[in-house]
Amino acid sequence: MTGTDKQAVPEAKLNSRQLRSIPYLVTCRTNEEARVKAGISRETLNRWLHNPDFQSTLRGQREAVAADALDRLKGSMLYASESLVALLDTDNEHLRRHVANDVLRIGLRIRELETFEDRITQLEQAVKSRQETW
Repeated sequence: MTGTDKQAVPEAKLNSRQLRSIPYLVTCRTNEEARVKAGISRETLNRWLHNPDFQSTLRGQREAVAADALDRLKGSMLYASESLVALLDTDNEHLRRHVANDVLRIGLRIRELETFEDRITQLEQAVKSRQETW
């Protein structure tokens, strides 16, 4: 973890076994798999999972991994969208139909989200102006 990470303080309160176990809990698909790889008992893991400092550090590590994965996906979005659009020119009518549906579904979802964002902004402005008049 970096020095600017909010989770650095609780991490200092964890013992070395807890710190060594966190990467397994972050990367394994189940807590059971992580527990076995970390070499800890169910009871120990259960106790740690109820410890606020352990929970906080684990949550911070999981969020960091998720943020890294999301950044990687964001970096691939242009390539993915170009690939999807290129498939609209396929001779395979079945594939072209599915791709067209995907493009339309994504486009409509983006429009829906933009509409929601606009409506939320308008509501926030209305609430703010009412609060200013009170």
